[in-house]
Amino acid sequence: DVLQQERDQTIKAQVAVKTAKAAEAAAFAAIAMVAHELRNTCQGVLMTATIMMSPRTAERELRLLAATCHTQLEHLRRALNGAIELSALVSEPDKVVELEPISVSNVVFDAVSGMSDYAASTGVSLTASSESQVSSHFAHSHEASISSGLNNIIANAIRYTPKGGSITVGVEADSPAG
Repeated sequence: DVLQQERDQTIKAQVAVKTAKAAEAAAFAAIAMVAHELRNTCQGVLMTATIMMSPRTAERELRLLAATCHTQLEHLRRALNGAIELSALVSEPDKVVELEPISVSNVVFDAVSGMSDYAASTGVSLTASSESQVSSHFAHSHEASISSGLNNIIANAIRYTPKGGSITVGVEADSPAG
């Protein structure tokens, strides 16, 4: 029955179009996420460089700011590596992502360190809770993804915290279910 075959082909074509549109939307969402992460990191580097260029910046402060730039550029490198991995996942959807044990406490400390000058330049205090700095909280995850999400949250917190406000970022373990 030719009519039934045509209907089946039309349905298959419609499903294929919907699947392609969903994949395209996911790819655009991934590109937007990476672009957002790159913009936030670049903003931190630019703010640090602006402070460094000020004639009022002492030599000791320059070394500290250079260390901050180094941290922010390391974050940028990780974000770019994440973008490369993400593009591989989009082009190879069957590829398995390897999850590794990561120190969430270290990710928090790195994120706070990398964003501290940006926060200070906006008049906002940014700290990591003391528990987060000394505790060893581990998770099986993809470090670039956790770092990217955390940096995005911190950047938004800084953006929407009024001058004179403070932000504390921390990690705590969930209580075991039972």
